[in-house]
Amino acid sequence: MSSIAASVRFAPVELRASWGWLVDSSVAGGVVHGPGDLRLGTVVTLAHPGNFDFTAGWEVKLPNAADEGELGTDETDMSFGATAGWRRGELEARLGVGLAVLGNPLRFANQDDVPMARASLGWSRGGWAVIGRASVDAPTARNPIRSEGDVALRMGKRWFGVVHGGGGFAPASADWHAGLGVGFASALPGGR
Repeated sequence: MSSIAASVRFAPVELRASWGWLVDSSVAGGVVHGPGDLRLGTVVTLAHPGNFDFTAGWEVKLPNAADEGELGTDETDMSFGATAGWRRGELEARLGVGLAVLGNPLRFANQDDVPMARASLGWSRGGWAVIGRASVDAPTARNPIRSEGDVALRMGKRWFGVVHGGGGFAPASADWHAGLGVGFASALPGGR
């Protein structure tokens, strides 16, 4: 999968958008590829006492990926969550909980509510950062448990590169994943 993502922050609000190109390879179906789903979201910093911060946010997945080729589900999915973060010097940590409201592509006007938990731990110095992440999507009547981990290395400040990889801890999770990324971070024109 390749993707493009952007975020713009007007403190205390951050607006996010991402879109990807999906490639699915299987022994039975061969290789199928096409545009992925568009994801839009917002994160709001609710409080920032001392070394801590508290946020709330949401994300919606718009069903624009073709479902005929099994790339998309033709359903709108939403997720809501809250996080608590801590930063001191070179270390930072974040814990989050949320709820994903997933559409069911097999039944019209039906949904599955999936409780989620997320955690990350990071270390940064100068233009280098190492970030470890873990996620768990709890089992429901329609979906099994999904959990995975990821470790990323980020190099650079304004222009930066990221290499990451990880894998799943449950049978329904992806066996492994890896990725490379390039990004640019800057204040908005006229900003300070």
